[in-house]
Amino acid sequence: LGMCLLRLKKPGPALDALDSALQRRPRESHVLFARAVALQILRRAADARESYRALLTDHGESEELLSNLIGVSAAMGKLDEVRRYATKLEALSPQSKLALQALAWVTVAEGNHEIAAQFYAKLVDLMPDSYEILFNLGFCCQETKCLEMAGDAYRQAITIDSARPEAYANLGVTLHKIGEPGPARDAYVSAIRYAPDHPDLLWNLGLLAESEGAVEEAEQYYERVVAKQPPWKEAAARRLNRIRATAGQG
Repeated sequence: LGMCLLRLKKPGPALDALDSALQRRPRESHVLFARAVALQILRRAADARESYRALLTDHGESEELLSNLIGVSAAMGKLDEVRRYATKLEALSPQSKLALQALAWVTVAEGNHEIAAQFYAKLVDLMPDSYEILFNLGFCCQETKCLEMAGDAYRQAITIDSARPEAYANLGVTLHKIGEPGPARDAYVSAIRYAPDHPDLLWNLGLLAESEGAVEEAEQYYERVVAKQPPWKEAAARRLNRIRATAGQG
């Protein structure tokens, strides 16, 4: 009954039924696992984690068990545990996408973008049509100053989904840093089509215009940024005031 209720996406009643079943047979591993799954669905991560860990001790490692432990550990923000279980899962299944994604997530959270890029590069081989994986690879390469590689990853992401602004925006930043303002502007303009009032894009277009000496255009972008009230609006306001002060002196 508990298993059926779990399949019907009724974790609360499933948990009650599974608890009743365990009173009769307290060591049935498949019932214990189903109970842990119900706890996880109910967002009782700490209880689910305790149940999964007991199963790991009593019955050993399995891909499904390690996968679920990764999930509850991530939900609780326990990076060391995510790494430990993901490393075990990768050893059991070297082509595990979940293991590589978890290891990449941990290393990004720790600020180690160089190692994270290596995990994302492996994931690209396994998931070549994933926008998210390519975008994350581009971001990690960008953070480690591997700008050409970042640009390539963003371009590949755009070929997979050309209607999402993030890859265009980051490609623009990358191209601007490389010293290609024209292509950078094209990338920003493409992103603006899908997110016309996004303050990050307006800010980057303002920086680009200012670097090219187009101060009136930059002023317009900074004005729009300030109007959007992002957390960093003061930086845009300072640039806007500086442009106006310079114009007043002229």
